[in-house]
Amino acid sequence: MTDTKKFAPLSLKEANWDTWSFCMEMLLQKQNLWDVVDGTEAMPAGSQNSKPVKVFTRKRKEAIITIWKKLKDVMGAHGLGARMALRRKFRMLKMSIGTETMREWISRVEELVRKMRNQKINVDDMDVVVALTDSLPASYAALSVWLDGVPEDELTIDLVIRHLLNEEMRQSHMNEVELDHKLAFAAYNKKKAKPIKEITCWNCKQKGHYQLSCTEKSTNTNEGKKKTAVLGPPRAGHYGKATAV
Repeated sequence: MTDTKKFAPLSLKEANWDTWSFCMEMLLQKQNLWDVVDGTEAMPAGSQNSKPVKVFTRKRKEAIITIWKKLKDVMGAHGLGARMALRRKFRMLKMSIGTETMREWISRVEELVRKMRNQKINVDDMDVVVALTDSLPASYAALSVWLDGVPEDELTIDLVIRHLLNEEMRQSHMNEVELDHKLAFAAYNKKKAKPIKEITCWNCKQKGHYQLSCTEKSTNTNEGKKKTAVLGPPRAGHYGKATAV
């Protein structure tokens, strides 16, 4: 008996469709099912209980089952290596903070869990909860603490997902409110600030600039010298010994 496994390529991709479809045709021909698939053998006339109709129906079901099994074999990666790769990927799951929404993060975790369970890998609900909450942004710290206090029999995946989405919505709203406050404050300061032409310089008493940008020589130095000349040298007991005059 010819081994039918050789009629299927290792994987089905867009580039190898011709080869893969040829192998599938050979496989179905080997099982005497190809005529049903390509439409050469049509449904015979007669009632559903007639023998020809029953034979055709059985062959059509067998063809569908054969195609599905082969698709599952070539499209689904089976074996120890594939299961180990999925386990490693699950342990290394990290949320892409700043570029990934909470819904996208949850979908990514759920998709990987689905693949693992299809490979008969045991992933319990607590594993999924840990994966979902282990790499959250620092702003979710309060929620993580709250979830740690939920009894284990009440800590379900649906509960965690619901609170993660609610927290994302709450933080998004808070960020919008904070942004509105900043814009309002900036607009208020802009409205409150005086035009530069109304600013009076403390040094030259002219309008149109501040003291720091004044080009006139400061008058404070001259005033200090005048005060020193009027007061004279320091007296004895002040800032050291008095000097002779």
